Amino acid sequence: MQAGAYIGDATMGVIDIDEPRSPGEGEVQVDVAFCGVCGSDLHQVQHQLVEPNTVMGHEFSAIVRSSGPGADRFAAGTRVCVRPFLACGSCAQCTSARGIYCSNALAIGTAQGLAATWIDGGMSPRINVPLDTLHRVPDDIGLEDVALVEPMAVALHAVRTSGLEKGASVVIMGAGPIGVALVACARLEGAGTIIVTEHSAARAEQAAGFGADHALVAGRHGISDIAERVQALTNGGADVVFDAVGVPGMIEEGVRHVRPGGRVQIVGVCMEVDPVFPAGWLVKEPRIQICFVYTEAEFAETVDLVGSRKLNVDGMISRVEPMVKIQDVFDSLRTARTDVKVLLRPSL
Repeated sequence: MQAGAYIGDATMGVIDIDEPRSPGEGEVQVDVAFCGVCGSDLHQVQHQLVEPNTVMGHEFSAIVRSSGPGADRFAAGTRVCVRPFLACGSCAQCTSARGIYCSNALAIGTAQGLAATWIDGGMSPRINVPLDTLHRVPDDIGLEDVALVEPMAVALHAVRTSGLEKGASVVIMGAGPIGVALVACARLEGAGTIIVTEHSAARAEQAAGFGADHALVAGRHGISDIAERVQALTNGGADVVFDAVGVPGMIEEGVRHVRPGGRVQIVGVCMEVDPVFPAGWLVKEPRIQICFVYTEAEFAETVDLVGSRKLNVDGMISRVEPMVKIQDVFDSLRTARTDVKVLLRPSL
């Protein structure tokens, strides 16, 4: 069968791989339905952080095909979402209720250099995964939408750890997949004014559809003008600022937008050195936090929120492409920056 993979030299392609073996103890074999392309996928490919012939993909929905010994909790045909991280449950972090930082974690299709154990991901038509990574989803929600659970869980974790209070003012820098997800999660958690800053007018418009009150297009206004507008709209600075861009300069811009004593949440992954000027932050004493994935409980809650449509993902999917177009998809996401979320559909 064929799968989407990193083939070397910062290039994605389709390779022939063997059918997975019969699932072993505690494993379930699933047929992948849809797999999203994440910004972290782009980073890993661009910076060549994965080995050649690595099958990627960690945002995916699937259907149970068969189960190994001790893993028959889900019958064949059950529709599921796959959580791409599994904590070991026994390391110092896990036994201290900090499993999100597990030093022995298993990762599926992502973070090859960070996880202790790594297995191929959802850009393959069929894979074996640990039973404990599966979450049942309602029959009346499309499996396309289920593939959005993972980025929505990232956003929910970022909002929850920000200390966001009801009625708080929020600035979200960037309206890509995570930025739009942050808009939806901040609104769900009771945010007051939500402002999005974005270079793409098309993405800015889409952010409004997910609950943003104001969308400021950076290409139309200078940075100073946007900062002044943020200050005016928030009466002196936002309570919480989220960086969903992940390029140099965004931390400084976030501090410019936040109120004194406010929070800057760094959600976007920056793969370059980012010079900052802490002396300029003194009069604000901002709290700056880097966000990393989600807890198991937050992922399970996101499955329920998306399944019940309390978190609405309608319109978040820009297009669905066959796996054979994987390189074209990666190229367009790196350059055009008009899509929100693109899904790939594996096929045998």
